[in-house]
Amino acid sequence: MKENRSLLSLIAFCTTWVLVMSLGFVLLFTAGTVMLAFARTLGGTTEAVHADTQVTTDAQQGDVPVDSGNAIIFAGVVSDDRCRARHDMGSAKSPAECTRVCTRDGAHYIIINGQKMYYLAGREDLGMLAGEKVTVTGPLTGDTIEIKSITTED
Repeated sequence: MKENRSLLSLIAFCTTWVLVMSLGFVLLFTAGTVMLAFARTLGGTTEAVHADTQVTTDAQQGDVPVDSGNAIIFAGVVSDDRCRARHDMGSAKSPAECTRVCTRDGAHYIIINGQKMYYLAGREDLGMLAGEKVTVTGPLTGDTIEIKSITTED
């Protein structure tokens, strides 16, 4: 009878040990997930836009455009003011396709970098540059850049 009692004690001990360890792993995993989510909410300037596109800080040192006389130079990605940097990931469209569709439906072309965006005016062929990283030069009136030159970044 004593053998059965010690066998049951051993099984109970092992089962308790496994449950305690499992609970510990669950708590550790949950804490890690919460910390990661908290770190993401605190921000950063890099934000995933699409699987193959990211909006990062400006090549001109931050989101501030460089003033050259009465024209500014601003680097960013050509998008639309409806989706901005967050194109619908479930639509199976690339950021360029999404931008073209939105502008056909009445949205306006913009250049966006991080939290900074400007409307683009003065060019009719911006659809070819949708989703591309570009550098725009031109005078700034309010929040609109009148494009004097636009070059793609490779």
